Amino acid sequence: MTPLALQVTDDGLRLRIHDRRAFMAGPIYESDEDRDPRENSRCSEKRRVKVARIRSLWESRAQFRLKRYGYVVQPTEDL
Repeated sequence: MTPLALQVTDDGLRLRIHDRRAFMAGPIYESDEDRDPRENSRCSEKRRVKVARIRSLWESRAQFRLKRYGYVVQPTEDL
């Protein structure tokens, strides 16, 4: 399941948004192991690079927020 998808079609670009807010637990994304092994392996490598970049950004920002505010996710009591 992709929350945001950009399709290139013969008549141009299309942007699709899958609204999954009704699912209380949130989405679960398939792992590379769940994919068909005949699929392009570069996709898996691109996914690993993207996940590593996002994880790195999250960690650096989380550490900054923890040092500055004393928390990563703002407690509701502070609102």
